[in-house]
Amino acid sequence: MRYYSRGFDESVFVSARNKYGVKEELLACIAWAETSLGNENKSTSNIMNYGNNDRGDTRDYASVQQNVYAAAWGMTQ
Repeated sequence: MRYYSRGFDESVFVSARNKYGVKEELLACIAWAETSLGNENKSTSNIMNYGNNDRGDTRDYASVQQNVYAAAWGMTQ
């Protein structure tokens, strides 16, 4: 079953940049490459595909913002 995140506010990328210092263009490009900006999600609100793997493990997020923040945080560790 697919979960979609259509209708999210793209400002989540700018907000993540301001909080974690990861360029919003990079975050948006990853989201595009991984899920076509949320059109082909494997898990709920996970437009970055962060925490999912090829073994079938998936991670759901309460919101797209939480997902983008988690991915940006992971890039700074």
